Amino acid sequence: MLVSNLKNKTNLIPSGPGVYIFRDLQNNPIYIGKAKSLRKRVMSYFQDSRVLLPDKQAMLRSVNSIDFLETDNEVEALLTEFNLIKRHRPKFNVSLRDDKKYPYIAITLNEDFPRMIFTRDLDIQGARYFGPFTSAKTLRKTIESLRKIFPIRTCIGRKPGKGTGKPCLNFHIGMCNAPCIGNIGKIEYAAIVSQIVLFLKGKQGELLVELEKQMKDYSRNQEFEKAATIRDRMATLRSVLGDQKVYQMGGDFDAAAVFIGDGLACAEVFKFRYGKISSCDSFFLDIFKGAGVETCLQYFLKAYYQNAVFIPPLIYIEQEIDDHAFLEQWLSSEKGAKVLLLVPKKGEKKRIIDLVRKNARSDLELEVQKRSTAIKVDMKPIEELKNLLSMEILPRRIECYDISNISGTSAVGSMVVFIEGKASKSYYRKFRIRSVPGQDDFAMLAEVIERRFSRLVDGTANGGFGYIPDLIV
Repeated sequence: MLVSNLKNKTNLIPSGPGVYIFRDLQNNPIYIGKAKSLRKRVMSYFQDSRVLLPDKQAMLRSVNSIDFLETDNEVEALLTEFNLIKRHRPKFNVSLRDDKKYPYIAITLNEDFPRMIFTRDLDIQGARYFGPFTSAKTLRKTIESLRKIFPIRTCIGRKPGKGTGKPCLNFHIGMCNAPCIGNIGKIEYAAIVSQIVLFLKGKQGELLVELEKQMKDYSRNQEFEKAATIRDRMATLRSVLGDQKVYQMGGDFDAAAVFIGDGLACAEVFKFRYGKISSCDSFFLDIFKGAGVETCLQYFLKAYYQNAVFIPPLIYIEQEIDDHAFLEQWLSSEKGAKVLLLVPKKGEKKRIIDLVRKNARSDLELEVQKRSTAIKVDMKPIEELKNLLSMEILPRRIECYDISNISGTSAVGSMVVFIEGKASKSYYRKFRIRSVPGQDDFAMLAEVIERRFSRLVDGTANGGFGYIPDLIV
């Protein structure tokens, strides 16, 4: 549609806060934005296109229609904008390259003998979460390492053990204290759980003080074997922690920065707890040509902290952003306490931001190098499959489903995904069969397919479920 025709329709747009959606000829969203005043923001695109950046001019040439959603306030508009971008991934918006659910550590504190488990869901009742983590593989290794220091169960179910009356292998290799056979009491087990929580919260100093007190108490009571166990635990912890620089600022804060490449950006976050670097996470963003640091940083902060288990009172960023006040208001409401976004100009805080940005640049360069040296996928088999099945398009995304069970019980459905002819394991999923008794593979497959695609129909699909496959096997 001509820009002049679109401009004439802007008077029909309400003046309150909300989200606007620019659509192309095929009615696909190509840009989603939010505004304090919808009418003013949309009209600003049509005042004088010559003052717009080239990417915005290119976007306007593709706009055929404009939709809008009114919200009660600016913060609600900000969240609605983020969720719509995540769902539709418009061409002219920034989006996380892999927006599947990130993994967390969950401690099931509402159980008599809590478990430490790997999870991507935040709906386990009574659990304490730590994360998100960027790598599932690294997180699983972290959990394994933690269990060598703090023996805690990982078996399924609220009650420990499997009903056999015998401890599992984890007890024999020192990775569980076997509460299932009464080898450890609730009080002693709870002490181990509290130590894990202290460690994951970044309070390693407090943890070492608590362990030393516990060791002395055991020695005083002549429980020398238990005292030796605590001593060894402290030694292992000290070797893991090593000598780490303590920054003068102290306290809890995050530092975030972005480095932009060609069609790809890297966002980096350093988490500081008690003045020490607790963790460093990097995320890759798909960006449109002309996207700047401000645009990328705004989107990333919304994406990263939407499901963050802990939001620090201070978040340092590399430059001012348009959504500064909205984001502070939203972050404060999520935390339940004041959160500040600060842009350091000098001193140690500025040096930290420079370090974060330097790491973002290095991670982006490594990612680009990795992709440039990757083996190109041979598209010939995909083309042959297209011809064999008389398809109009190449089956670039293929989803395969199957059912597995043990003598008719414990049935599970699996979803395996191939993209451009290559297995894409990050999109693999498992479905526990809920509604089909006995052994009926056809009915089970029907349940799995319905559960997978109902999310697309009702608009709740995210991550890998947000894509429509070209071929289902």
